[in-house]
Formats: sequence, C-alpha cells, structure tokens
Amino acid sequence: MRLIGSSLVKKSNAFIVKVRDEDASGGRIRKDPNTGDDIPPIAGYFSMPAETVEFSASDNILIMYRQRTPIGQMRHSCQKM
Repeated sequence: MRLIGSSLVKKSNAFIVKVRDEDASGGRIRKDPNTGDDIPPIAGYFSMPAETVEFSASDNILIMYRQRTPIGQMRHSCQKM
C-alpha cells in the first residue's frame, strides 16, 4: 500500500496488478454468479511502476496497455470498454 500511495503522490497515477493463484493464497476457489466459471482466490496485489506502462488508444478510448520492463520483456493486457 505504501508503494501505491507513493506512486499516487509522485506521479498522480498508480497501476495495481491483481494476481490470482490457488497455491499461493489462503482463500478458496469460488463460482462467478453470472457465468458459473471458477474464480481462483487472490494471492496478492502488486504495484506496477507507471513509467513502465505504454498505452494504445483510439478516439481517446484506451484499447490496450502493456508493461515494458528494463530487460525488454513485455506483458500485454487488453481493456474492453
């Protein structure tokens, strides 16, 4: 939480990654009430540095973002609005 607060103060923005993993969590798998799909428990929330995030937008609507790490690896995530 301290890293998230620091990012909000310094950069006026914060990115949080939610990680779900049954083996790394004390919680249980639950069912999505709308689809009936299994939802793994949350293992943790992690701060993602804002300076590593790149965006792609169309008509001022966010369509994709990705994280570029110092060693060049990327994680892609799509946002559906």
